Amino acid sequence: MKNYLKLLRVHHYIKNLLIFAALVFSGQFFSLPNLKTAGIGFVSFCLISSAVYIINDIRDREKDRKHPKKCLRPIASGAVPVWSATVIAGVLAAAAIGINIWQFNLPAILLISLYFVLNIGYSMGLRISRSLT
Repeated sequence: MKNYLKLLRVHHYIKNLLIFAALVFSGQFFSLPNLKTAGIGFVSFCLISSAVYIINDIRDREKDRKHPKKCLRPIASGAVPVWSATVIAGVLAAAAIGINIWQFNLPAILLISLYFVLNIGYSMGLRISRSLT
């Protein structure tokens, strides 16, 4: 179980708490409807970010095996099989989008989907380079 939690990179979820910043600074933090929406957003971003980390780890597993620290990651070390990680990533991505479909939140569906596509594109090597002319 420890390897699967490590695979999800749960310790990075703290960054997703920024979703609540708008509520705090607007004085709306104790508004239950807004807090519910932000909470759903937080959960969605935690799920989708874990899916992105897993897909990136699957893609980089051979390179990570040669790295002194990254070789300890669950996929690179072989503690979590690639097939299992793939299933988990798919379930997490589907859940992140599904939560927002269930809530009929089209802007959130679009944002989560865009986040996923941009991050996967980046992981797959689609980088925009600027030339300094």
